[in-house]
Parts: sequence; structure tokens; C-alpha cells
Amino acid sequence: MPGGGKSTVGRFLAKRLGVTFADSDLAIEHRMGMSVGQVFEKHGEPFFRDLESDVLRSLVVVKPSVIATGGGSVMRLENRDLLRECTVPIYLQTNLSELWRRVRGNSRRPLLRGPSPYERLEQIYAERHPIYSELASIVVITGKPTVAGVVETIVSELQR
Repeated sequence: MPGGGKSTVGRFLAKRLGVTFADSDLAIEHRMGMSVGQVFEKHGEPFFRDLESDVLRSLVVVKPSVIATGGGSVMRLENRDLLRECTVPIYLQTNLSELWRRVRGNSRRPLLRGPSPYERLEQIYAERHPIYSELASIVVITGKPTVAGVVETIVSELQR
């Protein structure tokens, strides 16, 4: 989810595990030479989603690594299949009010621009939460625990 902590937790987890970290949104920005928001504005969401799938395919081959995927990448079946086959999918589950606290006022999130960003976040949560829950090999509740606590929970689950 937007504001779920994927990039922050991912960086700390990669460091804790001593592996490479990649953020698919940053990889897209690097490839395109513009922000995710600019890619959305200039080329549209379908183009962005195609690019996101292509970037994801290139990131999963780097092993071992931690990848922070874009929140919408799981909306494509091909991406879910790729994540299942090539990774250990982790869902950082955060409640809606905490997500809103983290993202409100952040104009860098293209899907939350418009007249009703909270309602859009609710819609995104309703669409994606079931998919994240079904896909994830590990689900970690975030919000109250520190980033370090979330990372240690993930490490413990991975060791199982």
C-alpha cells in the first residue's frame, strides 16, 4: 500500500541480511529520467504498469536481494506469479488510518491526487488488501512496532 513502509523497511531489511536492496519505483525513475508522477502524467498509467512489470522482471533475477515493489504491481497476475516463483512475498499490513497519516499531503503519489485522496486510498486498500494477503508468504503488522522491530519479525519468519 502507499505509505506501507516498503522502501524504509526494505532498506533496513537488506542491510540486516547483508544483501542488495532495490526499489522498483526508483528503478523506474532512473530508467525514465523522471519521477513516477511525471511518468504517469506524460505516458499514463497503462504505460507505467507495463514498465513496472518489465522492471520487476529485471529485479527478481538479482539474488539474494530485497525488493520494494510498487504497491500496484500486484494487480497484474503476471507480476503475482513472478513474485510467487522468484521471491518470498512479504506484506507490510498497515491499517487505513495509519496509511492516511503517512501519505496525506504527499503530492508525489499520483494515484492519490485529485479531489478525494482519502476516498481513493480507501478504494485502493479495498482492492489490494485481499490480493496482498493471498500473495504474501509473510504478513507483518506495522504501525506500532519500530522499523527495527518489523525487520526482526521478518528475519525470524524467514528463518522458519
